[in-house]
Amino acid sequence: EKIHNKKKVSFWWTMGVNQSYEATRTAEAIINICFLIKAIGKEGCGPNSLTGQCNAMGSRLYSAETCLFAGRKFNSESDRKIISDILEIQDEIIPTRATLAFNEIIEKVETKDIKGLWIIATNPMVSYPHNTLMENFNSKIDFLVVQDIYYDTETAKEADLFLPTTTSLEKEGTFINTERRLGAVQKVVEPPEGIKSDYEIILEIGKALGLNDKLKLDKWKTPKDAFNLMKAISEGMPCDITGVEYDNLKNSNGVQWPLRYKENLENDYRILFEDYNFYTENKKGKFIFEAPQEYPEIPNEQYPFYLITGRGGVGLWHTLTRTRNMPIVQHTYPKEDYLLINQQDADALKIKDEDLVLVSSKNGNCNIKVKISDEVVVGQVFISMHYNVANRLTDSLYDPYSKEPSYKYATVSIKKI
Repeated sequence: EKIHNKKKVSFWWTMGVNQSYEATRTAEAIINICFLIKAIGKEGCGPNSLTGQCNAMGSRLYSAETCLFAGRKFNSESDRKIISDILEIQDEIIPTRATLAFNEIIEKVETKDIKGLWIIATNPMVSYPHNTLMENFNSKIDFLVVQDIYYDTETAKEADLFLPTTTSLEKEGTFINTERRLGAVQKVVEPPEGIKSDYEIILEIGKALGLNDKLKLDKWKTPKDAFNLMKAISEGMPCDITGVEYDNLKNSNGVQWPLRYKENLENDYRILFEDYNFYTENKKGKFIFEAPQEYPEIPNEQYPFYLITGRGGVGLWHTLTRTRNMPIVQHTYPKEDYLLINQQDADALKIKDEDLVLVSSKNGNCNIKVKISDEVVVGQVFISMHYNVANRLTDSLYDPYSKEPSYKYATVSIKKI
């Protein structure tokens, strides 16, 4: 009733929703509320998922992880023909299904169904849930390639082949942020000699594998060429960008999709669904819901505490790859992680600040120092996600729809060492 009576309502959420065993249905529940109170298609209203990457939407629309380029469908003959005609490739080259999910890839490495793995710009030795599965990972796979701007990540150190790549300041391209805005990445400095961009590395390996003619790689010489191919594929789709010119994105405020061919950009900021027509056959929005599922693991006598994980501070980022060497971070944050625990629980366990404890879950264990804090409530403890600690304890439990790991939660026991 409180939100229904407001003129403008917007909902914002971060990884506490998205990294959950019911992430998809939770996000849809928020969207359902927006439908109920007509908080969609209006300025200052709507559901907003905040993700940590500048190209959050670009990767969803154009990476072909869960759909073909621009939201086209694997099982649509017309969509497949449009893509094969524009890229000038044979239909059988186009995948027939979504890519394997993160956990499925690791599981297939374990079973030897995947013998070679190429990891780009991520550090799963630390970030994979229940990451004790990643121990001795190099011995489980025949050939591990890591492509990154950092050579000292835990995963890069395991690589058989390390491919150094440029930073965003040393290359060009485009991205699409969370408000549908296409922006330009512009080269500010030249990269060190011999260092190539991700784009160049992938393109040149394709050529080295003899795929130049089969995939028509000459059509992909530059990021601008790739943009124009993706632009052509977007025609007629919700994210139609046929009216966007690559060179015009530079030094601009960016352009929100859709912008169709010969369509005038009258406003820098445009709202979708003002007419309440949606991307469905009957133009109506759909309520999607199901009964909430009970979390399969609740505290018990063996593991009596809820473990919550999350960001340890504003200066810390993911597995510390970007931030560990920054002087301000080194001076502000400890070099090792802490377990935050409420004073009442600490008293019951007879532990005090800086004591070393053994934290155990059904997935693994770790030794960690204690910090007593009123930021956590009785029965809950907190470990940040950045150091190689929390994911020794988290569950390998996944949302059934998005396959997002349930990073934020596990049940644990605590014992003073």
